[in-house]
Amino acid sequence: MGNPAAMDGRAIVAKAKAAREQAYQFRPKEWVGTCTATQLAFPYLNLWGFPDKFYRKPSEVAGQINGIGGSPGVVEGVARVVLREDQFDEVRAGDILVCQMTNPAWVVLFTKIVGLVTDAGGTVSHPAVLSREFGIPAVVGTSVATEQIRNGDRVRINGTTGLVEILAVAAAPVGRVGDAPAAGSFES
Repeated sequence: MGNPAAMDGRAIVAKAKAAREQAYQFRPKEWVGTCTATQLAFPYLNLWGFPDKFYRKPSEVAGQINGIGGSPGVVEGVARVVLREDQFDEVRAGDILVCQMTNPAWVVLFTKIVGLVTDAGGTVSHPAVLSREFGIPAVVGTSVATEQIRNGDRVRINGTTGLVEILAVAAAPVGRVGDAPAAGSFES
């Protein structure tokens, strides 16, 4: 049999955890390669906001994010960035949910939130349709909301025009949900 003292298992696990946390910081491009008009006309791409997202330029105004109006209406509130299902308990009544995308497991949050902003999606995507069913404003397909909006920021979303405005940055660093733990700390 092998000698368990011959290797430092804790160091191996710590290194793997650090690599995993670093991988969370990687953001792949939304579109790689060339695109033809025929490809953009494919109806399924509407779920992801194409072709609108393909041609949209990033906002040149600080504190503004452009997206696609997914559900009409205007609302102001406190942003809550949620990246995983284990963060659902952090959402409070009256929050504006900021996430990458939703799926049926996220429906429980729609009874609490007053607005929704997503990185992905189009007018017929899950978050847009669900927001219309619940009657809450939504901006989908922003590509950058979870990068630019922080927990506690006061935001205004316009689900008709697709504009998200960061009105006030959180006074104290609240920490973004999903941020990597500090160096040297371990999650159990």
